[in-house]
Amino acid sequence: MAVFIIIAIVVILLFLRGVSENARNREKRKEALKKSFGAFSSRAYGYDEFERIRSGLKYLRAKENEFEIDDITANDINLDELYKSINISCSQMGDEYLYRLLRRPVSSEEVLKERGRVAELLDENEEFRLELMERLKNMGRISGQGLWSTLEKLDNVRCESNALHYFCLAAALIAAVLIFVRPVIGFVAVLAVLFFNVFTYFKRKGEIDGELVTFAYIFNCLYQAKYLIKIKAEKGLEKYFDTISAAVNSFKKVTSSSYIIFGGRSLTGSFLSLFVDYIRIVFHLDLIKFNSSLKFVLENRTVLFELLETMGFLDAALSIASFRRAVGIWCTPVFKDEDTLDIKGLHHPLIKDAVPYDICTDRGVLVTGSNASGKSTFLRSVALGVLLGETIYTVPAAEAGFAYSRIYSSMAASDSITGGDSLYMAEIKAVKRIVDALNDSSYGNGNGRIICFLDELLRGTNTIERIAAGSGILKELAGGGALCFAATHDIELTDILSERFDNYHFSESIENDSIRFNYRLEKGAARTRNAIALLKLLGFDEKITAAAFEEAGKFENTRTWSRI
Repeated sequence: MAVFIIIAIVVILLFLRGVSENARNREKRKEALKKSFGAFSSRAYGYDEFERIRSGLKYLRAKENEFEIDDITANDINLDELYKSINISCSQMGDEYLYRLLRRPVSSEEVLKERGRVAELLDENEEFRLELMERLKNMGRISGQGLWSTLEKLDNVRCESNALHYFCLAAALIAAVLIFVRPVIGFVAVLAVLFFNVFTYFKRKGEIDGELVTFAYIFNCLYQAKYLIKIKAEKGLEKYFDTISAAVNSFKKVTSSSYIIFGGRSLTGSFLSLFVDYIRIVFHLDLIKFNSSLKFVLENRTVLFELLETMGFLDAALSIASFRRAVGIWCTPVFKDEDTLDIKGLHHPLIKDAVPYDICTDRGVLVTGSNASGKSTFLRSVALGVLLGETIYTVPAAEAGFAYSRIYSSMAASDSITGGDSLYMAEIKAVKRIVDALNDSSYGNGNGRIICFLDELLRGTNTIERIAAGSGILKELAGGGALCFAATHDIELTDILSERFDNYHFSESIENDSIRFNYRLEKGAARTRNAIALLKLLGFDEKITAAAFEEAGKFENTRTWSRI
């Protein structure tokens, strides 16, 4: 009897400590959620974690034929880094939804306006927003593979009878009672049952480990959703809460007692969590629930997907609203029928105190200037401005107007030892896909004009061939209807392409033996030769720099080089 009392006291103390710990953690989480809104995220991502987020895009790619930002362009414009800075999502659904959203521009203003409308509503009501964030946060995230791909794999799970697991459950209960009736026999029985139950538990769990984690996540989401719909829905969001409510009601049959079985997994490390985990292992509760619910979940997967998508959208909308606050100056784009791009006060969203750009053009733009003057940042700023306008209806600018566009780039090609490609080969492959895309009309939701961004085109080959081939490629792109932004050091291109491209440049000045960049976009081609001046600043011999200036000036006048 004394043993029973001691066990009961320990269990009660552990339970009370867990409850107290959860209450403290809830207050801390709520305060952290409040601080996270309206600021750029500092969340760290492991490689595997980010691959899980990306897997949702791969899942859609296999099922739908929609235009998406390809990996080359995403890498060129640092889209993953932008995503990480924007993303304050509280759940796995939100993580995956926001990433897919940023990689898949849309050409429907109705869709974009709805994203902006929901973000605005969430921004305006802090109390509602925090309640929503808290419930989404309680849904947590999953390990293993991405949510959507794992749900698809449920079809391949072997269904089994619960007979063995009910036997284990009954044996554990009988052994627990027997220890008080016949202590010695009961003690031996408890040890034997524990060994058998743990062995059979992990045997089955090993077969369905990933799916079991996914199931636990699903049931926890359904459990949290029951409390989510009790929040008084913000006016204008009723349809989303109606969808959530309908899904919760559809799954009532299998969600009874689900929290006792699957809940608490997000509290890994707490005493309450450990206690619940041990209960699951001994009594096989989660395995019984999994086996009995699998068929129902598969039959109602469409409803489940709609629920997860709706909550993912609301979670992603929180990130949009937060980004709008964090970025400061922003506007919604005006989508035009003509090909003119007109943006005022454009700035790179991740650069603090960035110098803004004004750009208005209906044809290509050729940008010149020295290294580090701002050419590449300008290209990325325009690309991101268009992309964010077509995904989250938010352009980091004072005003913005442009046509719906498919975005491509070739800005950071590199050679590949494993792939066997030289730098030049990697560059021409990257550019070729843009040329091919001019004639590709297979995307039902992305047949807008192509806007492309090229940085130091064909830098992997010699000057003469680079200028000859580069000018031909740029002419082809412009002639094919693409709006092309290109940065180059080859001043010759500014003359060759003057009938097809507008010339802009970034300049710098030498002051007090140091170089100063103003990062301002100016009309016309660059004419300075500060690259040579930098040699002098770094201590190169005067004979070298003087000769370099002389030869550069001579070439500019005669277009020939002296023999040395």
